Amino acid sequence: MSAQRVAIVTGSNCGVGFETALALASAPHGFHVILAVRSLAKGAAAAEAIRAKCKTASVQPMACDLLSFASVANF
Repeated sequence: MSAQRVAIVTGSNCGVGFETALALASAPHGFHVILAVRSLAKGAAAAEAIRAKCKTASVQPMACDLLSFASVANF
């Protein structure tokens, strides 16, 4: 049994962050990808879009505002 690899991608609800998260979640990489986003609603939409493109994707949106130490600590 192999350990699952985990990747945390910031800004993953759009642009380069989204494409990076999609690539990491897709085969052959198969990472469990944590989508670190400021807006959980946008993160959830991005997670659904990734799952629509890759049925086996393991993605999880989590709130993390890098401008807030409290948010980073909570993350």
